[in-house]
Amino acid sequence: MKFEKLTLFIKSVFIAGLMLATTTTSAQKENKFKLDPSTNMLMTGKGPGQDGSINPFAGQDCVAVVENLAKAPFSVRIQKNGVVLRTIEIGTKETKRIELKGSEELYIDTQKKTTRFTINYQQTSKS
Repeated sequence: MKFEKLTLFIKSVFIAGLMLATTTTSAQKENKFKLDPSTNMLMTGKGPGQDGSINPFAGQDCVAVVENLAKAPFSVRIQKNGVVLRTIEIGTKETKRIELKGSEELYIDTQKKTTRFTINYQQTSKS
């Protein structure tokens, strides 16, 4: 009887670990993107079903960490209510931390080459 319980426990722990590893891998894949030349994509700011990436801090101030994985630069455009607030160039193989207010939208604008990048979000530390 004790052996059966131990076996069941080990199987449960193994399955839980496997599920956790799969979930982490899926979340990482969702934040890795490839965009064709001359493409614009909303990444965050309009809500579920409209955003290209998952921002766990949507609607709150946060930091977007954008990493250029490609050999060509691209631009990050920050907008609010259709007004461009700022444009940030992300150079080849460069990573930038971009502060976002909860009401701002973040777009990726590609130029003449295919772009590959990752985008992740971090909570803004409160002082």
